[in-house]
Amino acid sequence: VVRVLLLKAADSIADCRNYGEQFPELVAGRRRSRLMSRLETPWSICDLQDVVQQRPRKRKFAAVEACKLRLKDGFYDEEDTWHFRHDVAKQAEDEILKTIRRTARLRYGDSLKNGDILLVLAAGWNVSGDNYSSLDSAGKAFLRAELVAAAELCALNGHRVSAFRDKMHELLRRNRGSHKCFLRKSVHKIRSQKLRARGAGCTRLRSAAGRARVSEHLSELFSRI
Repeated sequence: VVRVLLLKAADSIADCRNYGEQFPELVAGRRRSRLMSRLETPWSICDLQDVVQQRPRKRKFAAVEACKLRLKDGFYDEEDTWHFRHDVAKQAEDEILKTIRRTARLRYGDSLKNGDILLVLAAGWNVSGDNYSSLDSAGKAFLRAELVAAAELCALNGHRVSAFRDKMHELLRRNRGSHKCFLRKSVHKIRSQKLRARGAGCTRLRSAAGRARVSEHLSELFSRI
């Protein structure tokens, strides 16, 4: 079984705190969907950076407060405020993944210890300024496609690996051509898909090696959507 979490879209880089939200279209698009809003992490990357820098904070999240990394200058520098500093990038990425894992354990309990796979969706910022309601000159609406794809994957939360694999292959196919098919989908109308009867479909992956192979396959597929 695959469990889904979305990394929060808002407050994802330092400039969001200094100059206001830098990805308003993506944030607004996520908020149109109850499904995505429910599965987003309650904390942002900037919330995690506040803990790393030991800055005063109004909101505290147990999964974030557990972070032990301390960096006086945080994740970003003044020259490149959109990407992690090269000297701390690996540490920053590791801490985000650890915090997501703690968040998943709080949300899904022991199911992750019993063979379930955690699928983390952390994408969309690079298309925040792209078309949402109409096609561009190349017949694409990448922001709409990104949001529909994320919502449709969220709709499968709790389903078997095979359902995610089939959905990702379908999304790849839809992405190759005109994005009219995405424009016809209303993000706010995408709902959770009913679970099939237990035992239907693929067998449960019990070995760690099997789960790792499937996780790699899902990651590879999603990176191509």
